[in-house]
Amino acid sequence: SDSYSPIVDATIGANGIAAQIYPIPASEQFTLELNSRLGGNYRLISTRGVLVSGGQFDDGYSQFPIQTNQLPSGVYWLQIETKAERKVLKVLVI
Repeated sequence: SDSYSPIVDATIGANGIAAQIYPIPASEQFTLELNSRLGGNYRLISTRGVLVSGGQFDDGYSQFPIQTNQLPSGVYWLQIETKAERKVLKVLVI
């Protein structure tokens, strides 16, 4: 069987952002924590390219609960973007 880490970490560039998402896999919701030197936006996108959630963040620390209880089970992509950088993280919804 597949095993998953309950926390996914990503650091984007030396001057970029640090992101953490948990728990993964997500059932009701997951939390996105960001620490960024620049503001930007995040988008949760289905594998079909449909935007299912999104928002903006300012520089500094931000935390967002992202609801997944209305989403079909499967893989989604969390795109985190500032003016300087972009990162895409895989999110599993069960």
